Amino acid sequence: MTRTTGTNVARLWTAPGFADVRLLAASFTSYAYEPHVHDEYVLGVVEWGVQRFLHRDDTRFASAGTLYTINPGDVHAGRAEMESGYAYRAAYVSADFLREAFAGHPLADAPLLFAAPDVRDLELAGRFDRALTLLEAPGSDLLAAQSAFILTLRDLFARHARAAAADGLIRGGAAQAGRLVEYLRTHAAEGVSLDDLAAVAGLSKYHALRVFKAATGLSPHAYLVQRRVELARRAMEDGATPAEAALASGFADQSHMTRRFKAMHGVTPGAYRRQIVRP
Repeated sequence: MTRTTGTNVARLWTAPGFADVRLLAASFTSYAYEPHVHDEYVLGVVEWGVQRFLHRDDTRFASAGTLYTINPGDVHAGRAEMESGYAYRAAYVSADFLREAFAGHPLADAPLLFAAPDVRDLELAGRFDRALTLLEAPGSDLLAAQSAFILTLRDLFARHARAAAADGLIRGGAAQAGRLVEYLRTHAAEGVSLDDLAAVAGLSKYHALRVFKAATGLSPHAYLVQRRVELARRAMEDGATPAEAALASGFADQSHMTRRFKAMHGVTPGAYRRQIVRP
């Protein structure tokens, strides 16, 4: 991304030819992400500057050439470490997409997790940055761009990920936490109470809160709000306006949804809707 110090600029859109892959190109000086999670892997590369980021309970620093390898469900946040800021590109890639993309390869046989949220592999970082740039550039050869993206993903997972248990995406694998996560996923657009969660988990209210936070790194309410943001995003991808998406996803009003959407994605819902690229 072009170096533009003193500004906060981000673009989030759907990858051409990959309807379920989202791409982000961002340059930030003062903008700070709040702690949040994604259902997808967050895979990216720092192009310039240094990002200070929180991964679970660990503070880390990512400089130019660092690859982000954040697993689904891992709490993370970030901001510029220096006044000059930083820029990065990222792809949000689901496990389902990877299983399809890697079909016929051993990587498709089991869930995969990265041991660390950042990797120093300059050869792979350069390839990944070029692949993401190709997917954004107008007039790029679509076959070349898509092929470069898939092959780079294959090598990234082959070099730096490992097979994990099926429940490994929920830290700790607690059965109660898994039930709570699934309940919030399927009831996010509805009103949810702590009584509901305690009943689902078969625990006291306090214990339900503690088990959920220990397993996911977030409070149930924070997780619920982020699920609503994702419901709103998908509604807009299906053609809903931001106001319609806010209502359908359980937010009290559009302004609340706008604040939470930008805190999680770095762009406003309106900007995202304008930037969506259909295959």
